[in-house]
Formats: sequence, structure tokens, C-alpha cells
Amino acid sequence: MPLAITLRIDDPDAASVTTIWETLLAGGMEATRRNFAYAPHLTLAILPDAPDEEDAIADTLAGVAGHCAPLALTLSGPGIFPGPPAVVHLAPVPRRELLDLHQDLDATLAARHPGLARAGHYLPGAFVPHVTLCEATEDPAAAIPAVLAGSAWPLRLRASRLELVRFHPARVVAGFAMG
Repeated sequence: MPLAITLRIDDPDAASVTTIWETLLAGGMEATRRNFAYAPHLTLAILPDAPDEEDAIADTLAGVAGHCAPLALTLSGPGIFPGPPAVVHLAPVPRRELLDLHQDLDATLAARHPGLARAGHYLPGAFVPHVTLCEATEDPAAAIPAVLAGSAWPLRLRASRLELVRFHPARVVAGFAMG
């Protein structure tokens, strides 16, 4: 089971994303159901093959979290990664603070864990920040009206915690307050 490093959206701001998940699920987007196993978040890294390194990676993550400030996120609206499988997501405005955090995290992982594989879509230069709404959907375009209808755009959120998560099913291994 892979590990993910996430930027967790703070409560009560996370409720706006959860409400969108609920709307999609009520509209028949069954692939959304899996999201409810873990809090709304933005994934910063996927580590596909780190079976025995949880403690060392958690130590690295604690160091990164300790020297970066909480982030304000502005989600500008929905987007689609065409896949396969197609993924419906919310797109944050790519602010310098978010991109710097991502770059710092990746550089620190590479330096402290040189043999650790990191999924290519999450490497600097390929990273597209997003908050997943619905994975593996047959008709991603059908989700867009439901996403737009239930929220006041843009969504302004705060994230102040980095977490190491083993998935699926989701299990938080470690979490650290930022700042």
C-alpha cells in the first residue's frame, strides 16, 4: 500500500469540500464514496514503495512542517484530469507559498531518502495541485454542474497540517502542525 504526504484542509473549512462530495454522491457519482475515508486535503507526494520507512519519512515530514507556515488556499473551481481513469478535482490558485512548500518537501525527501521512489505526477515540473472530488468516473463532465451549484466561488480555505497517510483504505500514520 502506498504512502501519501498531504496538506490537510483545516476544520471547519473542510466542510465546504465535504458538502461537494455529498452532492456528487447523491447525484450518483459512486466513486466519490472513497473520499469519505479521509479528510479533505491536497496531496503533495505519493510514495508508491515505502513499506519500511514510515518512521523515517515521518521524521522528515516533521522537519518540513516545523519550518513552513500554514497556507491560505483559494480553490478557483472544478477541473478534470481526463485519465484514464478520469478524475474530477478542485483547482487551487497556484500561489508561490504552495509551490515552495511542494518544492521544499520534494528536495528534502530526495536528500534524506535518496532511494525513495516518488510518483512522477507529483514531482516538481509535473505537479498539478488539486483537491480530488471524484476518481474513476465514467462521465466526469456530469459532475461539473453539481460542483458549481452548491458553493460560493471561489472557496477560501486554510491548511495548517502535513500528514503521512497509508492508503487504501486511508490510515493516518503521522501528522504535524505547520509553523
